[in-house]
Amino acid sequence: CIDDIESLKAEANSMFKEAKFKEALTCYAQASRNLRTVARSGSTRPCIPEALRGQAAHLHATLHANASQCHLNLKQFKRAQDEASKCLKYMPTHAKALLRHATASEHLGEWKVA
Repeated sequence: CIDDIESLKAEANSMFKEAKFKEALTCYAQASRNLRTVARSGSTRPCIPEALRGQAAHLHATLHANASQCHLNLKQFKRAQDEASKCLKYMPTHAKALLRHATASEHLGEWKVA
C-alpha cells in the first residue's frame, strides 16, 4: 500500500521537475487521498502496520509540502498556505513548509501569520 503511494509521489516529483505543476498537484492529491484511506482502514488487517505509522505521517507531510510548492509556483497563494498548514499538522518543524507558509502569507498580505 505505501509502495503504491510512494510510486504516485515519485510520478508527481517527476512532473514537478518538468514544471508540470498542475499535473503534479493531481498526483500529490491522489497520493494523499490514498494515504488517508489506508490510514483510516478499520479492517482487521490494516494496510499501514503500527511500525510504519511514523513513515506514513512523514509521507503525509511531504505530499502536502510538495503540493504547497506547486501552488506557490502557480501563484495560488491561499492554496499554498493551506497545503503548508496541513504539512505542519503532521510535522510542526518542517522547514520547507514553514518557509512556504510564510511566503504564501506574505503574498496574501498576512504579515502577522507569516
